[in-house]
Amino acid sequence: MPGFFSALVAEEVLLAWKFVDGQRLNVHLKQRTEADTVYTGKTLKLAVDLELDLVWEVSQAMQDSESAKIEQRVQRIQARISDGTGSGRQYDSMSKRNPADLRAAFDPYHSSVVRFEMERSGKLRSIEALASPRETKETPGAPQLDMPEMLRQAALVFPATPLAVGSEWKSEYEVPSPAGKLAVQTTYQYAGEVETDGQSFDKISVVGQLQIGNATRTGAGSSGVGEGDAKRDAAAKEDEKDAKKLEIQDHSQTGTVLFDRQQGRIASSQLQQSLKTKTRLRETVIETTTRSTLEWSVKPVAP
Repeated sequence: MPGFFSALVAEEVLLAWKFVDGQRLNVHLKQRTEADTVYTGKTLKLAVDLELDLVWEVSQAMQDSESAKIEQRVQRIQARISDGTGSGRQYDSMSKRNPADLRAAFDPYHSSVVRFEMERSGKLRSIEALASPRETKETPGAPQLDMPEMLRQAALVFPATPLAVGSEWKSEYEVPSPAGKLAVQTTYQYAGEVETDGQSFDKISVVGQLQIGNATRTGAGSSGVGEGDAKRDAAAKEDEKDAKKLEIQDHSQTGTVLFDRQQGRIASSQLQQSLKTKTRLRETVIETTTRSTLEWSVKPVAP
């Protein structure tokens, strides 16, 4: 009988990051963003493909503490910027034949070094830019790479308690935008163990919710913009004033993470996001639909 009842109890697992002193890890990030902007009957299309190869160097592991100190350095940057006509321009930091404006936009990031401290749960205790990129030149279509902010957004934080299939937990971060601060709340759900290419991983599903001022959109497609409240404090009123410049019409964010429990790191992560907004410039209504995919993985540096 005890065996029968134990079989009814769902297995619980404790997920945590693991690092080894002196360890070097390759972090590969791949992002594609497509934007369609409609105004005065015209449609402007833009697509940006970005790949980053980073290295994490562990200077202090977790044997004697609950955290690890890590330095992040840029190894390679690849980018392609194209419009609706099919033409495009490319940048590769390994090449000597890059367009001058893309060199000005991307070359300075090679001097960027970020030191951070991560707990076993994945929570970032601190992020410090040891070497900031030299002054970059703004180039149409070229993304601005805020390395510390990208690290905060990509962080996967686990709860301190064991997880059973169906367990959920949340995280939240803020990002700046022309409409003010955007609050992104992410809900994670543990989906159990899966096998891929002969290896076992813990699968985690991801659903995001975007909030701007008092307007909220979720992957379920909720709608409606809040009217505000006279009792808001001064900071909230400023957010509301900025939010009126831009209306979020629709937003969805979903994804999947495969976590290697034995190695204590993300094997792969895929996130899809779409955002539809409307704003007005004098008498011109501008509608923009943005679709993006983000993939990243963490692997040991080959000897």
